[in-house]
Amino acid sequence: MQAPTESPRDTSPANEKAVEFLYEEMRHVLCDSIYYGYRVKEIKQRLVISEVVAALSATAAVATVIDTVGWLKTGLGVVVAVISVVMASLGWSRDLARYEHLHLSYGSLFSDFMGLIRDIQCVGMFTATHAEVARYLRSQANRVRMIDEVPQDCKLREKSVTEADELIPKERFCSTPHEQRQVSSSATSSSAPSQ
Repeated sequence: MQAPTESPRDTSPANEKAVEFLYEEMRHVLCDSIYYGYRVKEIKQRLVISEVVAALSATAAVATVIDTVGWLKTGLGVVVAVISVVMASLGWSRDLARYEHLHLSYGSLFSDFMGLIRDIQCVGMFTATHAEVARYLRSQANRVRMIDEVPQDCKLREKSVTEADELIPKERFCSTPHEQRQVSSSATSSSAPSQ
């Protein structure tokens, strides 16, 4: 009985570049997913704070209606009305829905790219089927980017890039499972204390 061997691998520069490009695209959509996750969190925090302020203002208005003069009742009623109008006009709910859609879309694309790269690694070469799937995923990513936020928050963008780099460092790119085992075993041996 023969021992199992690694599958044949097409190491042509074109195939290596294609897989490397897919890996970069996967890292990019991960970064976008993280970014919009932060944007969702930020908008939800704003909504909670504004709802608390509106509720407190309404409570104060009701309390003063019972026990104060007419001009104060009117003033607090106006404050509550203004807060309600401002909350609606800020469009946070619309932004929240858009950011959630982008976060989930980029997250789904990340998962699809990761699955494609893993399949390429298992097969050991970049096939015509992989090329078709890659074209489809790139077109899907471009469709999602069309509704992407043009002026992005630079601090959140930097934070999401840093987090994506920590999760999937550029150096981790390997084309086959055999190369991954070599990288992980060399990382383990280099992190072991020398005697």
